[in-house]
Parts: sequence; C-alpha cells; structure tokens
Amino acid sequence: MSEACLPQSEGERVFRSPNGLQRLARRKQLLGIAGFIGGAVGFFVVTRISRADPITIQLVTTLPVLLGLRSFTAGRSLARTPLTVGVGASGVRVETARGSQLHTWGEIGWSSFGTSAFGGKTKRVRLYDVRGKSLVEFADVIGNIEEINKLVSAGIAAKGDDTADRIRKRKAKPLALFVLLAGLGALALGLAAANEVSADIRNQRRLADMGVRGTAEILELRLAPNGITPRLIYKVVAASGKAGTRNVQIDRRLWDALANVKRIPVFYVPDDPEVSSLAFGEVNPDVATTSSYIPPAILGLMGVAFIIVAAFVHRGFDIRFDTETKRFSLKKFGQ
Repeated sequence: MSEACLPQSEGERVFRSPNGLQRLARRKQLLGIAGFIGGAVGFFVVTRISRADPITIQLVTTLPVLLGLRSFTAGRSLARTPLTVGVGASGVRVETARGSQLHTWGEIGWSSFGTSAFGGKTKRVRLYDVRGKSLVEFADVIGNIEEINKLVSAGIAAKGDDTADRIRKRKAKPLALFVLLAGLGALALGLAAANEVSADIRNQRRLADMGVRGTAEILELRLAPNGITPRLIYKVVAASGKAGTRNVQIDRRLWDALANVKRIPVFYVPDDPEVSSLAFGEVNPDVATTSSYIPPAILGLMGVAFIIVAAFVHRGFDIRFDTETKRFSLKKFGQ
C-alpha cells in the first residue's frame, strides 16, 4: 500500500531519523571507497618493498580494505533507513523522500534484528514478507531500535501462525552451511599448517645432525614479481643420484656477484637433498620452532568454533557475545 502521504494512525508509535542522515550515509560510503583505494595503493607499494614484514603488509593492505568495507556497509544501511517509521495496529508505516508506504501485519512475515557482518556496532531491523523477501530495513539512527524491534516482533507474534519461524529457519540454513564450510576450511588449513611446521622442524634437525657441506648448481638468478627482491634457484645432487631444488631469497650483493658463477656452497642431507640451505647469503631463512604451532592452533580452534556455531545456526539459534555483560548467550536466529 503506497500513497503520497499516509496519515498517522491512532496509537501509532513514531520514530524519526535525524536531519542530515543521507549526507552521513554518503560520507560513510565515500570513506569506504577511500578504504578500498587505500588498500589497493598499499598493495601496489608493498609489492615494491623487498623486505616488508607480514605485519606491515596486513596494515597497509588488508586493514584499509576491512575498515573501508565496514564504513561502506554502515553507510549503505543508513542510506536505506527511512525518514519516519510508525508502528501501529495496522502495521508498519515507512516514510521516505518519495512518499509513504504501509506494510500491513498480514504482509509482514518475519523481522530480523542485529548488526550486519561488516557494519560495526550499527544495529538494524529488517522486515520480510510472508515469502521471505526483504521489504525494508532501518538502522538505529532512527531512534530506539530495540523498542522498534519489540513492537514489530509483538505485531508478528499476534498473528498466531508459524510463518516467522518458517522464514527464520529457512534464512538460517544458508548461513549455517557457509559457517560450516568456513569452519571445515579453517580446520583443514590449521591441520595442514601444523603438519608443515612439524615437517620443517624435523628437516631442520636432520640438516643440523646429518647435513654435509657440498656445492649446488645455480639454475637461475631472478627477481621476485615485485621486481626488487633477488632470488636464487639452485639444485643439489647427492652421490646417490638423488636431487633437490630450492628457491630462496638472497642478499643483493651476493646476487650481483653470482652473475657468472655456476655453483654455490650449500649444506644438505645426503639421503634427502630436498633438505638443504645455502652456506651463506640466504635472507630470512624459514626457521620453525615450537611457537610456530601457535598460528595453526589458533586457526584450528577457530575452525572448531565455527563448526559448533554452524550446528546451532542450523537449528535456528545463534551464539552471541554481549559486549556490555561480557557473556555469551543463545538466542533465536535474527532476534
């Protein structure tokens, strides 16, 4: 139902957005776009630096993109927020710059309440029709968003049918599948990373205990894709005929000195030449220690946590962390 201006019904609770909402929304969206551009520029710059550490790389690439995504998502939510929302006996009246529209209780099937994935702490209410299609959403800038949610939830519950539960469970299943896949992926990556750390530690011990000095054939001297970092590809052949090849970063002065050199001193394990290292000049060699298991362990625990959350979401529930009480709670999905 849509008209140029619907009158306020008797007993209707009215909530109004502050002035300048659209300007604020555009500003947040522009900040989001600036974050995306900043991340792209950071990626371009960091690929030109030969010794950029992982933390610096994340700070100048991933962080600006995540902040930009958060700002843009919050801005989009604000842009969708109506000028006025009225909740009454007839339904939910929504007034925008283009006019007013009444969504009757018979038309509204379900409402969700919470924060968006990348929208920060901005809370929002979204209405769905009886088929589960989104009708309208509004952010907490419009007023007491918790009270709006309670009024809308009460109006839907007064219908006395199972439409809301049916839509809620249907909306939860795709998210449950996504969280499950993310959890399985994180768990698999964590196990694979832990196995790689174990292999690195084992090979380091073998090289220290069984390694012998020898020479390796220089296969190629080249620069990394950033056009700056010097790299060396060499091949070790043991007396048994077994061979191993490595691609390592080396000092620039050594890289220049090896221009017309065919062989270079190395240490290697005779029965497994894949396990080797340069006798000198290797930059930032990978050294695995017991603490190297920490990142894979964290990744694996995140995977297990995601799998547990997926099981609850599949049943129509959600695990939430309350920043005020510092406690986890179990609530219905979307409420």
